[in-house]
Amino acid sequence: MSHALLLAAFAVSADDPLTKAAEAYRKGDHAAAREAAAAVAKADPKRVDAHALLGLACLAQRDNAAAAEAFTAVLKLE
Repeated sequence: MSHALLLAAFAVSADDPLTKAAEAYRKGDHAAAREAAAAVAKADPKRVDAHALLGLACLAQRDNAAAAEAFTAVLKLE
């Protein structure tokens, strides 16, 4: 699956706070994407999509440990 298709799944609606994270990721602002996705995941720990986007942003920043943590959260929630 391409990143474009995956990111399209994160853009639920304009008022969804994860949309801000997805837009930042699309624009290559991985730090902002990570911050926004982490905030959503913290506010609603059961949001699989927030943890998944957080993992992608961490990978883009080459923070493999944080990415693994985020993706582990996804697997635990699935």
